[in-house]
Amino acid sequence: GSNIYTLRMLPLNTMRANHIKETFELLKEKTFVRRRVRILGASGAANAHVTDVDELLRLIEERIDDDEADIEPIDEQDGVLNSYQQVKKYCLHVTNELTKHHTEVDGE
Repeated sequence: GSNIYTLRMLPLNTMRANHIKETFELLKEKTFVRRRVRILGASGAANAHVTDVDELLRLIEERIDDDEADIEPIDEQDGVLNSYQQVKKYCLHVTNELTKHHTEVDGE
């Protein structure tokens, strides 16, 4: 299964390898987000995601400032929005499941 180290460090290692687009894809990938929430908890996953996105945006800005010619075209706004929406969507799903479970238990 997924371990804590992998779920915390995979995005950082991917971006440090200059795979910016792949990092955005990973951060908005449903399975990765689901595993992060399950293993790190909602708060831990959200904090890790925000930290990763902030670092990714900092790295992009640094590459632009260094005027690197090999910068791949990326829609940063789309990447940020979609990665955060994926976390929100899964957290809402978990909340709905917990609410449904508690409603069923209370209704017995």
